[in-house]
Amino acid sequence: MSSLGPSGLRRLALVAIVVGFVVAVGAGTAAAEPEIEDFEFDTDDELAGAIAEYEVGGDVANVSENQNLVFELDVTEWTESENGEFIDIVDTGDFDDADASGGVITFTKTAGGEDVSAVATISLRNPTIDEATATLTVHSGEGTSEPATETVEFGEIAASFADDPVDSIGPDDETTLSVEADGSPAEHVVVSSPGLDGNQLESIFSVDRDHEDIGVETDGDRLLINRPADAGEQPPVPEIEASFTHVGAANYQFVISVDRSREETVIPLEVEEPEIDVEFDEDLYEVPAGDLVTMDVSLDGLDETYLLVGADGTTAEEGVNDFLDIVKFDGGELTVNTRLLGTDAPADAVYITDGTVHSYLHGDETEFDDVDFREDEEGEGDEIAASLDEYRAELDMTEQPRPLQPDRYRIVAGAEGTVITRDDEIPDFDYPLGRSNLLLNQPEPGEVTTHVAPQASANSVEETGSLNELLDELTERETVAKGDRLVFEIEATGIYGNLFAFGDGSEPPFEEGVHPRALGSVVDAHEGIIVNVSETNSDPNTAPTEIDFNEPADGDAYVLPAHEDEELSEIDRFYVVLDTRDSGPFTRSVRHGDEFDVEFGYESPSDARHRFVDVPLGVRPPAYSIDPDLVDENPNTEHYPYYRTSETGETDIAPFRIEDPSAEYDRTTVADELLVHNGTEVTIEGTTNVAPGTETHIQLIAHNRTNPTRITIDEVEIDEDGSFSATEDLSTLRVGEDVEAEFYANQRLADKRAADVVDDLDDPSEFIVTDVGNPVTMTEGDNDTRVSATIENTGNAADRKPIEFVFEDAQIAETNRTVEPDEPAPFNFDVPDGLEAGTYNYTVVTPDDEASGQVVVEPPEPEEVIAAGGDDPVDDPAEPVDDNLPADALGELVGALTSLVGARHAVGAAVIVGGAYVLGG
Repeated sequence: MSSLGPSGLRRLALVAIVVGFVVAVGAGTAAAEPEIEDFEFDTDDELAGAIAEYEVGGDVANVSENQNLVFELDVTEWTESENGEFIDIVDTGDFDDADASGGVITFTKTAGGEDVSAVATISLRNPTIDEATATLTVHSGEGTSEPATETVEFGEIAASFADDPVDSIGPDDETTLSVEADGSPAEHVVVSSPGLDGNQLESIFSVDRDHEDIGVETDGDRLLINRPADAGEQPPVPEIEASFTHVGAANYQFVISVDRSREETVIPLEVEEPEIDVEFDEDLYEVPAGDLVTMDVSLDGLDETYLLVGADGTTAEEGVNDFLDIVKFDGGELTVNTRLLGTDAPADAVYITDGTVHSYLHGDETEFDDVDFREDEEGEGDEIAASLDEYRAELDMTEQPRPLQPDRYRIVAGAEGTVITRDDEIPDFDYPLGRSNLLLNQPEPGEVTTHVAPQASANSVEETGSLNELLDELTERETVAKGDRLVFEIEATGIYGNLFAFGDGSEPPFEEGVHPRALGSVVDAHEGIIVNVSETNSDPNTAPTEIDFNEPADGDAYVLPAHEDEELSEIDRFYVVLDTRDSGPFTRSVRHGDEFDVEFGYESPSDARHRFVDVPLGVRPPAYSIDPDLVDENPNTEHYPYYRTSETGETDIAPFRIEDPSAEYDRTTVADELLVHNGTEVTIEGTTNVAPGTETHIQLIAHNRTNPTRITIDEVEIDEDGSFSATEDLSTLRVGEDVEAEFYANQRLADKRAADVVDDLDDPSEFIVTDVGNPVTMTEGDNDTRVSATIENTGNAADRKPIEFVFEDAQIAETNRTVEPDEPAPFNFDVPDGLEAGTYNYTVVTPDDEASGQVVVEPPEPEEVIAAGGDDPVDDPAEPVDDNLPADALGELVGALTSLVGARHAVGAAVIVGGAYVLGG
């Protein structure tokens, strides 16, 4: 007899029970068969292939009290598992006992009355077919019930990617994986793919997710994506984000299943190499350190790019290697304030754009959760830092000791934020798309030049919106008429980042200039920048008048970097505009004759350099907080950040002078009266100190009329040298009448004087010699004889002209005299002394006329002669002069006479009159 195993024994026992039922029935009256009124076979997990728990049992009627019942559950359609190991009795529940053999499970129960209710819990693996049946039969000593059957439909696993294909990099490298497993609250989804290991799968499915409880973990070459604990009746997991940045372009097969299930689905996905690109408009952006530079970054196939700035690995200047920033940017124009790079300034003050920009270094760390730092193994190396600060420490960087110094700095564009450290220890992007460079040059100051412009508010450029319009109005001068605008042109680089930082932050920078307090703040920032305007000729006991740029309103002073028609990186000068009306920007009202110097430059103490305050790694230094030790050591000297220890700086000084508005005319009388002609087209010319372009007019007013006549000349043009001209019809004026001339600049009276109206501008006066006292008689030997003359001005205007007295063709005297019209003027001229008897010619000459006369010199009365040897005089002819004088004595005589007369030329010929040489001819 063969031995029976446990299964055989159970069947034998079942047969014995059945036989017992039959014997009992045969011995008594016929018994009724049990009836199954409710077959319970329920589960919450009907996923194909899943190991599920079922509630098994039901209600049975028509049984006798204390009868032994056998519940037989047949699940042989579920027997695809080996040896029936898929069955497990978890809890016998209301049954007395339970047993499983093959595809049949038996439960025993002792009836307590006509109705029996009993439920147990079993665990079994669901088939991988679409559906299966479970049959329940109840046996009692009184018979066997009709079978009750339940059909179970098994749920399937469905999975798909939202996008196919996807890119291996760029904005289209992400998609979502959706997994549905009907009827299974599985704890996690299992993902695998031929050719991808667990780490690669983790990089694909480890992006941010909506559910914080979702996590991933590797299991060999599989990835387990956990289901949220609060998922309830949801599918196993919600949609899962996936990024294919770190896998190459290929066709992949992803095998998706859920835990506790043999069922799986395979979904394909194509990963492509995208057509994306980043281009910089320049290979090299060159700008003085501390200024602003604008770069245009175009994105092709990208919504945004990452920029890695700095970390060049050069050591040309101390502190250069200490700068590294990562910027996220959506493309277009990006203006960088190089003065603030690496400081605690916020990102939007350092990087200015009309779009969106974020900086890792300048406070936007939360925007860079997708940035990681790895060793170079095509982005799959070990993560070496969790943040930018940790990465900088990994590279042995320290905080910047001073603003970014002159040197070259890399700019690398990347498709995504994975930063790798190359074999040469230089940071780079895992997927770089474009490169450029930022070259910071040494800034330097230049010359200061003073200009004037027509009267207006200092910030009037805000109304025109154009710096070029101001430049067109400028005239270089060292004097300014009070009320006009005074403009300093200051050549300089390395200051515009400061001006923008302290300005109003307009976009784009300097579109309309900056408030003067921005310049005042720069001066006060221990930045080594000198802007000083101070009076040089103040009274000994009076403080000089100055300008404090922190005080004026922008209508009194304004600062305009010269940016129009230029790149920001090419700005090399700025203009300070001052309104000189009233006190304007000055500490007191300026006055006529005030003289000033304007000084601009950079300075730094010898053997010292600008240094930020010390801060720990990871804390950005304040942009304008200098090391207090430097201030203590050099309290009277500022520190320009870009000077080396061997440089002490340089400045330039330009003088200017304040004057009251004035005008002078080219044609005036000797009394400074304006000389005008009463013609139909009369031009008045002159010079003025008001600025060219000023609204100017001249008024001529004839007051002596019953109804005064006023003529206004509006078209007055002022040239750069201050000369002006105006043409008008003045025919209504009368020759000789009283007229007043007024010169107005911007409705300010700059000059007021009388005007003389004449009929001939080229000859407004005529000096006529009306009397020369002819003849003039004198005795030889007389001195101090004079010729009297009268000159009349027959013109219309008083004038001053030269009057000459010519004696024997030699100019003896010349005088300049003013002669009024209709007022004869007497003149007296001295006759030369020492004239011998004779007749001499003379002429009185004016530029317009001349008249001649004669001087008659009579011999003296004859003297009485005493005879020799006697006392009585006798009449005796004059003894003749020895005519045998030596030649040199004769020459001396002629020379003496010539000197006496004075000559514009030699006086005629020398003749002998009465035995002596005299002037004649």
